[in-house]
Amino acid sequence: MKKIYFCLPAILTGVLQLSAQDIITKCNGEEIAAKVAEIGDTQIKYRKYENAQGPLYTLPASEVFLIRFEDGSLTGHGCGNDRDGEQHNSSCGCE
Repeated sequence: MKKIYFCLPAILTGVLQLSAQDIITKCNGEEIAAKVAEIGDTQIKYRKYENAQGPLYTLPASEVFLIRFEDGSLTGHGCGNDRDGEQHNSSCGCE
């Protein structure tokens, strides 16, 4: 029984570290586990989560529906949303 109490903190720490990432949701529904480096008006720059020291990737902001940051906050982009997440009646052609 003592072994379970000893291992439990290590297991929980591992689980929490796995979820500490940004999730980029594209207009087509694809999700990318990433670490967002920069958010511009026309593009989003990120590194893939599994290769944090790897190359910097760029996506057009118009292809990004939502970014969910590791702290739980959200920001909307493209697909009819402006940068503060307000919904508009325009269409970005993402379906």
